[in-house]
Amino acid sequence: MLKSALVPQSTPITALFSFSKPFLHGNNHGFRQIQSSSSHKKGPNERVGSAAAVNNIKAIATSKRTLIDNVTAVITVKSNSSLKDEIDESFLFGKSFSLELVSTKLDHKTGSEKTTKPSHAIRVGNDKEGNYLYESKFNVPFDFGEVGAIYVENEHRIEMYLKDIALKSESRNDDHGVKITCNSWLQPKEENTPKRIFFANKVTTPDGLKRFRRQELRHLQGDGRGVRQLSDRIYDYDVYNDLGNPEKDPKLKRPVLGGKEYPYPRRCRTGRPRSELGDENRADDIYVPRDEAFSDIKLAAFDSKKTYSFVSTLPTLIETKFDGDKKFEYFAEIDELFDEDGFSIPPNLNESIWNIIPRWIRKIKETGEQYLQFETPEALHRDKFFWFRDEEFARQTLAGLNPCSIQLITELPRDSSITEEIIEKEIAGNITVAQVRHIEDEDEAVKTTLYGSRTIFFLNPDETLRPLAIELTRPPMDGKPLWRKVYTPSWNSTDSWLWRLAKAHVLAHDAGYHQLVSHW
Repeated sequence: MLKSALVPQSTPITALFSFSKPFLHGNNHGFRQIQSSSSHKKGPNERVGSAAAVNNIKAIATSKRTLIDNVTAVITVKSNSSLKDEIDESFLFGKSFSLELVSTKLDHKTGSEKTTKPSHAIRVGNDKEGNYLYESKFNVPFDFGEVGAIYVENEHRIEMYLKDIALKSESRNDDHGVKITCNSWLQPKEENTPKRIFFANKVTTPDGLKRFRRQELRHLQGDGRGVRQLSDRIYDYDVYNDLGNPEKDPKLKRPVLGGKEYPYPRRCRTGRPRSELGDENRADDIYVPRDEAFSDIKLAAFDSKKTYSFVSTLPTLIETKFDGDKKFEYFAEIDELFDEDGFSIPPNLNESIWNIIPRWIRKIKETGEQYLQFETPEALHRDKFFWFRDEEFARQTLAGLNPCSIQLITELPRDSSITEEIIEKEIAGNITVAQVRHIEDEDEAVKTTLYGSRTIFFLNPDETLRPLAIELTRPPMDGKPLWRKVYTPSWNSTDSWLWRLAKAHVLAHDAGYHQLVSHW
């Protein structure tokens, strides 16, 4: 039986209609030190110096040797261009990493944590990916227990990105050990940052690690005091009270987001001083915990994307500047951006524009004229009309900007104009709604967008999606009543274009929803 589902009207909805099943949008081996249990009591008829006695002596010697185990730790440090000189210099002066092994066991006599086992790492080379490898040796008593965590201090002058630490016991004959995944920036010891501890991947926290876990969590949570540095890892939160700039102009005063009056996701607290008007002073650098910050490669990608986005607007800006209200009149003009001739630039355009053109846009000069030529997108290169097609629209539901809001239908909403008859017509009699085990439903909030969208997809037996219907909804506004209409694929010329425009609405909603909801 289909039950009702009341839905708010702003979320761009992407729904999935399943054919047969819903569409769904390491083992760490701790090592223990083993004590040999070999023992032998001399029999009454056994003579000293006999073969049995000699074997007994060997067994006792083996037992004594296993009282201490040799453990090797290998640290993998991710390489980057700024590290080489620093690591070479540190190697000359003996600077490296200090490590301490932490046991999962408590001392059975005192009930407190076992004393950590310290050592010092030395650089031993590089791995196949060019990352730097450091190695450390430990002498560990047999009763130390499993290694559950490791303290690490960075003696270099700059921060290092630790990928992982692999521990191996010499007494074991197999390849098992403990691999501790770090994936974290380690700040220099001289900056007086708290000593870092990295934990092995355990489902539960052993008794010997509970106090260390609590200390780490307290540090990450912060106490609401102090000014955050870019190297910090603290995750305490605050309201958005730095959106305006009333010190410069009272008109630039902005409300505080994140309080009771304007609920909103919180931002990371910075501790920056307040202005006389109560707003937090703005800063060029936005604090996020160090491990959450974008890598240099990611930042470079953002910079190039910003440049590319700006350059992508150049044709329109140029046309507007030199040809009044000129705009793209038909799709062929867009195609001209990617063809062999490129886009003609007026001769009176300032030559300085070429200083911001990235390398993937070629400047062409022929007979004194200048052109811009954009690189053809891969999808457009394969299929000039790919963006028309339902297959591409369905693909972008998962591979596009917003793959987070697709969900399985369990009941058709009462406030929707999408009916079982519409769905069954698009399925073309392959199956009825009553026979489908799962139906997907999407909600939208009222009075927040011009059109709210709700989309139904069918999950084909070959695991591809096929759009069945799109419902566009306009909430009551300006004295006009609620409006809603359902669009379906069509071969009719007018209806076909209406279907394409409906898909464009859905993709636009997805972009907005991603930025305002999913991104948070």
